[in-house]
Amino acid sequence: MKKIFYFIIMTLSIVCLFANDKANYILSMYVGDVKVAVKENDKWTKAKAEMPLYESSMVKTGRESYCDVLMPKRGVFRILDNTLVIMNQLKSNIEEIKIKKGKGLFNITKKLSQGETFKVETEVAVAAVRGTQFIIDTDEKKITCRVKEGEVVLRRNVKLPAELENDEEIQSKLEVVAKANQEIELTIDENKALENLINRAKNNLAELKDILDESQRATQRKLKMIKNVRRVLKELNMFDDMQTGNLEENEEIDETQDTLQRMKNRN
Repeated sequence: MKKIFYFIIMTLSIVCLFANDKANYILSMYVGDVKVAVKENDKWTKAKAEMPLYESSMVKTGRESYCDVLMPKRGVFRILDNTLVIMNQLKSNIEEIKIKKGKGLFNITKKLSQGETFKVETEVAVAAVRGTQFIIDTDEKKITCRVKEGEVVLRRNVKLPAELENDEEIQSKLEVVAKANQEIELTIDENKALENLINRAKNNLAELKDILDESQRATQRKLKMIKNVRRVLKELNMFDDMQTGNLEENEEIDETQDTLQRMKNRN
């Protein structure tokens, strides 16, 4: 009897384990050198089409390589070449992807509902969106965000005094909104300079707010219009050529619409 009871408990435990081990994202397709660590502490393995990705999964791409990741009921994003991405959180109402280095092209087709969040984290800033098309290009020293459609809220990764970490007014002063056809570059050096000013004024709330206000105005001034869409997406040229056929050497094409439409069609 004890053996039967033990067998039932073990079976139920295994069933529950696999029931909870549900893939959140799917690596739908890839080109070139793409490797995946499906679970935390897993070894890197060669990517496969329709490969499931879980929370903490990592994807890295090599030279002239890329892959598309489907986000069920959310959209799709393309991981471009020489990029490392971590699926930080993939809960039903909290999705957070970290780009350690490299580029990602995002197409969030379904706008987020109240209480849902979708963020792209980098070393310099965190990008929060509700429904948009944008590119994140980052390394350890800077982030460039280019918005094709919708808007992206970027918040600098700046350490605040402990007593102000949950102050929404103060937090909002670290943010900048990039709208359609705008781009912005933020750097780690700017963050460090702001942290130094904050530390000097942390005992004077009025002065601290003035510093943050001025920093936010300076950040707003960094926003600029995207002047050359082809330049912005030049890393996708070879992929477009493969799918649209041979082009004349000087023929102009709008990679943004073509690429994003193909990504949307896969959804």
